[in-house]
Amino acid sequence: MDYWYMGASIESTVKWKHPIQSAKEDSVPIIKFLNPGRDSHKVSTYSKKVLKSIMRASGISEITITSTARTANDQARIMFENIERHSVQHQKILYGPYGDKVIDHYSILKSNGKSNSEIIAGMSLKITSLDPRNVSRHAGDPKKLNVIDIAPSWINLALRKKFEYAINSESRVSKLITPPKDPAYHLEIPQPWKTKMKISKIILFILIVFANTACATEQCIFSSEYFSENNYKNNQSISLYEWSNKNNEIKGILKSGHLFSIKHWSCTHNGTHAVLIVGPNLKEIPDNVNEYVLQLAKIALRNEDIDLLSKVISIKNLPISTNFQKIYIPNDEYSEFYISYSVTNEIIIIEIKLYQV
Repeated sequence: MDYWYMGASIESTVKWKHPIQSAKEDSVPIIKFLNPGRDSHKVSTYSKKVLKSIMRASGISEITITSTARTANDQARIMFENIERHSVQHQKILYGPYGDKVIDHYSILKSNGKSNSEIIAGMSLKITSLDPRNVSRHAGDPKKLNVIDIAPSWINLALRKKFEYAINSESRVSKLITPPKDPAYHLEIPQPWKTKMKISKIILFILIVFANTACATEQCIFSSEYFSENNYKNNQSISLYEWSNKNNEIKGILKSGHLFSIKHWSCTHNGTHAVLIVGPNLKEIPDNVNEYVLQLAKIALRNEDIDLLSKVISIKNLPISTNFQKIYIPNDEYSEFYISYSVTNEIIIIEIKLYQV
């Protein structure tokens, strides 16, 4: 949750005058910070562009950001000040179960006669033990998600509904909490992924992956022993597909919008080769690819093979990485059974491959 309070100290660079009522069409929106030394570097250029687009759409010339990414100690200090100002009961309405544990810890320390500094230090330790991200979105990784509080007092009352409408209409903002539920306008802006690979290389890589089907040559026999078009006709996760009887191959689009390709084949050995392309334009950057690997496995593999794969990834987390990753699945049936994946720009490429000599 997010808190802005009237008692905060004001940096000399922010003058507390009422903002201009509305922005001229040719004016440049101004973004100020309540504490520029602490917060200005935490809001990305990308997020600033999003905010300025919202400001232009709503006719607002100036906003003040009161809070963004926080350390555990920052979060403890803010929670302490708001509890002191508004009461324990009021703050528990705003927080989830992890935040409530921190508030309960405040109550224990307060009843034990601890000083303010000791209470804040104790709350900070409690937040750290719970994982700060569980207590507040502000305490997450700003490289993945910019969480921004904007002071409503700096926005003309007549323009606030227009401001809220502009935020809700902005697809690059994943979440908005408005007053009075939160004292500030709370915005969450997922950050675009950044890698060194150029788009041309991504396209080339995708083409190579889709073309690379092991021994699937003209001389191979494409097996329909376990899979045929009937396996996919009524699959509720598939939006559109094209089936090749000649190659026993399916290519299509899932209802999630992701592209996939699956081929079942038999040559000097037999097996399955499946590829899933996730993205671009994901609303949030995932911490791992487990969900997507299972999504591909459920449409590409037999139940017994899904079970083998599921056991491995339930133990081994598959974190997002720009480096190529390859994980082998222990089994008694196949000569080779593995998952591989990599991240390029805003695209996750996942491959499942198994074959039997």
